[in-house]
Amino acid sequence: AKPAPKPLGLKDANPFGAAKPAAAPFKPKKNSYGPEGLSPTMSPDPISKEEANNPFAGIGLVQVVIFISFSLIIALMVSTFFVVVNAGGVRLAGLE
Repeated sequence: AKPAPKPLGLKDANPFGAAKPAAAPFKPKKNSYGPEGLSPTMSPDPISKEEANNPFAGIGLVQVVIFISFSLIIALMVSTFFVVVNAGGVRLAGLE
């Protein structure tokens, strides 16, 4: 029996070409087990004296300005609300 002719004159049965051989799925890649430059005989890093943690060390002028501006905006909103309440524009239930 003669094999059937390939449609449209294709050489392979797959229209996308021949499949490439697959790589071994469980073979580790080079240096995939850890960082480069390490060996089992390396000594530990020298102990350095820790400095006291200062929570304000990383705060710059920009953060201070943003904090002040947000605080002023919130204070203005709250004070405006109390001005409107005292003027009678808003009635709060139970506070008469």
